Amino acid sequence: MRLQPNASVHITIPDTVDKLDNDLNHLRNADQVVALEVNAPLNGRSLESIATLAKLEDLKLNKMDDFTPKQLEQLQALKQLHTLYLRSAIYLRTPPDYTDEVLQVIGTLTQLRTLAVGTYKSRFSSQGVIALKSLKDLKSLSFKSADPIDAGLQE
Repeated sequence: MRLQPNASVHITIPDTVDKLDNDLNHLRNADQVVALEVNAPLNGRSLESIATLAKLEDLKLNKMDDFTPKQLEQLQALKQLHTLYLRSAIYLRTPPDYTDEVLQVIGTLTQLRTLAVGTYKSRFSSQGVIALKSLKDLKSLSFKSADPIDAGLQE
């Protein structure tokens, strides 16, 4: 099937997919993909392929369990990215410097309007949150079930 040149593609990968190709190589340079939601488990290697989706505006990674802040930096190539969900991405990580490093990288994605990070007991400090100040267009921010470690953030 051939798509129209101006068509926008939205892809949702369900969690029923058994051990997805973690590199997502089949999506490389798919220049019509504007939205990608992956509910199946992924690892950091997949970010390299995702970063080639030049028109991507909406990225939801609901089981991104193993990645480094350095791998996350690849998303800086996505200049049209406005929505980013990293659910279960920083699940029970200790120490919180890891989460803070992730938030620092996210702070470089200055075009974001919607951001949701972490799940149950994600730990972060004020240093991580301060890194998000550069997100001037941000309209929605969620730290679902997060566990801030600074007393000032807990209020």
